[in-house]
Amino acid sequence: MTELDPTEQVEKEIEISIEAARGVVERRDRMDALIANPDFDYIFTDGYFQKEPVRLVGLLADPEWQTEEKQQELADELRAISGLRQYIMGIKAMGRQMENQIARSQSELDGLREEGE
Repeated sequence: MTELDPTEQVEKEIEISIEAARGVVERRDRMDALIANPDFDYIFTDGYFQKEPVRLVGLLADPEWQTEEKQQELADELRAISGLRQYIMGIKAMGRQMENQIARSQSELDGLREEGE
């Protein structure tokens, strides 16, 4: 196996980081496509993220839901909705960050290659 010179090693590492970042961007793009689907909008955006929390908050005052166990169940369900929403927003945010990182890494890689010429 041949040893890479330091510049080639840095180039290889940058190429690997760009490829990993592209995977994160692809994941974000797939999430965007999923969110753009009218079924996702109907089931999740409108249903789970908007109507379901309203329904659950309404149950907080319902006499049948006043036990500590039932109140905890409602709180857990509200946290689950929040958790899924944070997961989706995290995928989108990480994709934006990696898209910017790809541009910076590509610029750095181009600079290294120009120096080597």
